Amino acid sequence: KPYFRVEFNQSPVDTVLRTFMGFRGTLAGSSIPTTENHAGLIFDGANWKATNADGTTQVLTTVTLPAAAFRHVIEVFRYTDRVEFWLDGTRTTHTTNLPTGNLEWQLLLSSAGGGGVAARYLTLGELIIQEDPN
Repeated sequence: KPYFRVEFNQSPVDTVLRTFMGFRGTLAGSSIPTTENHAGLIFDGANWKATNADGTTQVLTTVTLPAAAFRHVIEVFRYTDRVEFWLDGTRTTHTTNLPTGNLEWQLLLSSAGGGGVAARYLTLGELIIQEDPN
């Protein structure tokens, strides 16, 4: 089962910053995934959301918003019958519209603010990507 884990601090947390961390079928994509094959967590400018899709339909669940000035941990486990998303120890599970095919990990930052926006930072700690963590 593919596994993705990253420790991070995203600052500042505000409405113009979009983030995706997880597995994705289209690495060249510069936008946050919707219906393409993927499994990960999205920060949409207000909330973190567990997201996955099978190439046609996206499943999206809002998860607990962590404290702004805190080191966070995201984990994504991709099984044949489900995807498990962990954010700071809280699990969300999706069992429908699961991604298929080969997926590679991606960390994507996207700003809706354009060139005049203030600097945004994403500090990474330990990053683990494994085919099978057992």
